[in-house]
This record gives sequence, structure tokens and C-alpha cells, in this order.
Amino acid sequence: MLDTMFHVWSEEIDIHHFVNKYSISKDEYWVKGIKDTVGRVRTHSGFKFLISDNEDVLEHFSDLKTFLISDKELITELKEKNMNMCFNVGMTFNVSKYYSKNFTFTNDILKVIADAGIDIEISTYVETEEE
Repeated sequence: MLDTMFHVWSEEIDIHHFVNKYSISKDEYWVKGIKDTVGRVRTHSGFKFLISDNEDVLEHFSDLKTFLISDKELITELKEKNMNMCFNVGMTFNVSKYYSKNFTFTNDILKVIADAGIDIEISTYVETEEE
């Protein structure tokens, strides 16, 4: 399974501007100086939301391209304001000691993401069969 979250953060972001202008829901953003769920004071503000949750790799990357096109105004504004932007790509797969799962990021999708000024972070999650 693949899922990709779009994360944006900065010490200087006017989070309420983006929340109001782009209809970001309350549970998808956080504010600098406010405690998180474990009691730590946040050092920056930001937001995140799901871009794709699709097991098919080609469809997943198609979802990413669609986001980059349909939300170009948001991405352009974030880039102009030097916000930190990242796609967190979560990969979950079944494995045994002799098997791994490969995902290829083609150069065309990497170029589009790089041109948008977005970093990529990979998170892997392994499912094991119960013995």
C-alpha cells in the first residue's frame, strides 16, 4: 500500500491565512507555541493532508501529478513564501526474510516534484504474517 501526505511547515507561516484561503480542516494544522498531543510546545506552525492512498503505483503517482496541477496556486504561494514542503510517502508491504518490495520514482514525477520545490520523505512499514 502507498499513501502520500503533503506536509508544510515554518516558524513564520501565517497558518490562519492558508487555513482560511484553502479550506484546510482544523485537524490538519498546528500552531507554533501550542502544545501537541504529548505536551511538547510546537516550535513551528504547519499543516498536512492526504494526497493519495492507492495501492497501484501508477495511479498513486497520477494522484500526485493531479495534486500538483490542481493545487498549483497553493504550491506557488508556499514556494514564494519559502515554506518547507514535503511529500511523506508511506509504503506498507508484506515481507518475509527473502522478499522486499520495490517502488520506482520515475524521473518525470521526480522532476515535477523538484520543480515545485517539494522534498520527498519515505516512511516504510512492514506487515508480517502472524505465526
